[in-house]
Amino acid sequence: MQNILNYIVVLWGSGLTMLILTYSIFWLFRRWWIVDKPHLYPHEEGRGPLPYPGGIVLIINLLLWSPWILQSVSDGDVKKTIYVLIAGLLTSLIMAWDDQKRSLHPLFRLIFQIALWAFFGLTAIKIGYVSNIFGGIISLDTFEALQWTIGAKTVYLIPLVATIIWYVLVMNAINWSDNGRAMTSSVSLVTLVILAGLSLKLYLTDTTIASQNNSLFVLSFLTILIPTLFVFWRFDVRRACIVGDAGSMFLGFMIATLSIVSGGKIATASIVLGIYFIDAFYVILGRIRAGKNPMKGDLTHLHHRMAEQGIDYRHQRYIVMILSFFFGVGAIFLDTWWKIILFGSIITIVIYISQIAKTLETMMRKDK
Repeated sequence: MQNILNYIVVLWGSGLTMLILTYSIFWLFRRWWIVDKPHLYPHEEGRGPLPYPGGIVLIINLLLWSPWILQSVSDGDVKKTIYVLIAGLLTSLIMAWDDQKRSLHPLFRLIFQIALWAFFGLTAIKIGYVSNIFGGIISLDTFEALQWTIGAKTVYLIPLVATIIWYVLVMNAINWSDNGRAMTSSVSLVTLVILAGLSLKLYLTDTTIASQNNSLFVLSFLTILIPTLFVFWRFDVRRACIVGDAGSMFLGFMIATLSIVSGGKIATASIVLGIYFIDAFYVILGRIRAGKNPMKGDLTHLHHRMAEQGIDYRHQRYIVMILSFFFGVGAIFLDTWWKIILFGSIITIVIYISQIAKTLETMMRKDK
C-alpha cells in the first residue's frame, strides 16, 4: 500500500512541477524571443513566429524526477535508465537547436538518429525477438552467420538493424504528426497511457523476475511522463504551445524505448501509432509514384487532406485520439491474429479517408 501511495504522490508531484515549468519556460521563450522561422517553410507562410519549448520542458521535468526513477527501478536497470536519460537529453538539445536555427541538414538528422540508436542497441536496449503469429516467439539473435564479436561482447546484426529501424520509424512518425495544434501531444499521450495499461497487465500476470523488472522500469518512467505530457497537452490545446522537433523527437524516442522494454510489445505501439505509420508509407509511396523526392515535405499527409475538406484540427485531434485509444485497448487484450486484423482495419481507414479527401479535392478543382 505504501508503494502505491508513493507512485500516486509522484504522479501528482510531477504534474505540478510540469505546470510550473511550462508556464515559466514558455514565458521566457516569449520574453527572449526564442521563436521559430516560419518564412523558411512555404506551407507555413503567413503565420507569425512561435516558440518551441516542448522538448526543453519535457526533458527538464523528466530529469528533475530522475532520482526517483533511479531509486524505483531494479539494480540491474540503473545503467539502462541512465542511458535512456542521456539519450533523451541529447535528442532534445540537438533538435531544440534545429527548432531555432533550422540549420541541421535532414541527412545529418538521420545519421544522428541511426548512430545514437545503434549505440543504444549495442549497449542497453534492443529488439531481441518478435511474436510468431502461429504461437511462441522468433528469436532474432540465433543466426550465427549474422553476428560478430567485439572484445568480449557478441553483436547480433538482425536485432541491431531491427532496433534502429524501429527507432527511426517511431520517431519520424511522431514528428510527422506535428502539423496541428496538440496533434503530437495527443497521439503521444494516448500511446503512453496504452503502454502503461500493457505494463500494468504484464506486472500483474507475469511474475518472472525479468518481466517484473521490465514492467517496473516502464511504469517508473510513465509515472513521470504521463502527468508531464497531460499538463503539456492541456497547455498545447489552449495556447498552441508548439511541440517542435525537440518535443516530437523526444516523445518518439521515449515511446520507442518503452514499447521495447515493456515485454517487447512493439506490435501494440505499432497499432496505437498505426494511423501515422500507414499515412507515412502511403504518402511516401505517392511521392515516389509522382516522381518526387519521398523525403521532401508537402501537403499530402492525411491531416492536410482533412483540413482541406473543412475538418479543423480540434476534430482531427479527437478522431485520432479515439481511434488510437480504441485500437490500443484492443491490442492489449487481443491475441496476435486479432492484432493483425486491427492493423488491417487501420490501413483500410487511412486509405479510405485519404481517397475520399483526394476525390473531393479533385472534384472541387474541376468545379473551379
